[in-house]
Amino acid sequence: MQELQSTYKAVDALLKDERGFTELVEAVFASIDKDGSGTLEVSEVEEYVFSSCSEMGIKQTPDRSTIRSVFEELDEDKSSTIDKKELAKFLRREKKKKKKKKK
Repeated sequence: MQELQSTYKAVDALLKDERGFTELVEAVFASIDKDGSGTLEVSEVEEYVFSSCSEMGIKQTPDRSTIRSVFEELDEDKSSTIDKKELAKFLRREKKKKKKKKK
């Protein structure tokens, strides 16, 4: 749990710095984009979520319908793929939601 909190703090710091944020988006995107196409397909996102949960020891993973629902939310242009801009917008939105919850 301590490791997860440290990760959240590091991500929080990166999100405050535009250059750091861009680097974070690039790194996350590259780790998900297994085929190197420059876009994320739902299967790549599913694989990433399941493997990340497994690596972190999270036993209760989201089901495929939940992942697909989030994927559809990210896919603003309805192209059935997610590009870097869509991922960046999503990460910024999530950060703002977390800030509001803290208040």
